[in-house]
Amino acid sequence: MNLLMLFRVSGHSMEPTFKPGQTVLVSSIPYIFTEPKVSDVVVIKDPQDGKPLLKRIIRIDNYSSSDPPAGGESRSLRQDSSRQARTIREDQYFVAGDNRRDSIDSRTFGEITKATIVGKVILKTLTRTLNSREY
Repeated sequence: MNLLMLFRVSGHSMEPTFKPGQTVLVSSIPYIFTEPKVSDVVVIKDPQDGKPLLKRIIRIDNYSSSDPPAGGESRSLRQDSSRQARTIREDQYFVAGDNRRDSIDSRTFGEITKATIVGKVILKTLTRTLNSREY
């Protein structure tokens, strides 16, 4: 088990909170002592191919947050039609990207278990300005 890991954000599923090219520091330590919580941003193993995915936990044990994600998405999670009429078992988590229109998440592959979670994002870097320059 890796306690600290660096991941580079690719794709647009977590915009505007995280942008492609940003680096996030992920730790498995928080979930050794506590359970994941609604609104935590986590890296998970894609249940379909095992690749790392950056997602937000939006529902646990049929509890969800009515607050928008930290990225400032204007609609509340309660209005997210992807969670309507879904029952989540006690040991499962519903994850989604902040940018719902461009996210492969629990709406696609179903709920995940704690074993699928690689770790919690504890730090993000600013997008490097060099990424936007042409060479």
